[in-house]
Amino acid sequence: MGELSDYDIKKVILFIGIFLVIIISVLIYPIEVHPIEFPAKVYVSDKPNFIDIKNEGERDALDFGGVSPGYKIEKFINLDIGSESPPAKVSFKVEGNIEQFIEIPSGSFVITEPVNVSVYANIPKRTKPGYYSGKVTVKYSLSLWRKFLNLF
Repeated sequence: MGELSDYDIKKVILFIGIFLVIIISVLIYPIEVHPIEFPAKVYVSDKPNFIDIKNEGERDALDFGGVSPGYKIEKFINLDIGSESPPAKVSFKVEGNIEQFIEIPSGSFVITEPVNVSVYANIPKRTKPGYYSGKVTVKYSLSLWRKFLNLF
């Protein structure tokens, strides 16, 4: 067997460097764990001072009930990643014609323990009466690196 030439050593170093960059990228890149969708709806009444709030105990939907224009209703989404899970990055996406009324944290944030997030349906005074619906999607993501560190 012969010795490696400078050219061969440079190829090996380049290969190792590319391999390390790929491994580090995969470990750091956030992966979406499991999005959770909450159907959301609100009825806007043409009656003045109308409020019909729906059951607070509903956990799989955001039913804001019925209200007159000019009211703001609060519901909660309980975020819990489990005690054995690493911290997760959370973000929200709202879809449907209810989107114009929903107030929810924008951007993303990291949770390390259970937290209740306020979700508001803020109905402007000039809103036309009718039914508005859509969905709020909660996206959890974490990096493989965090998952790896959680093993120890």
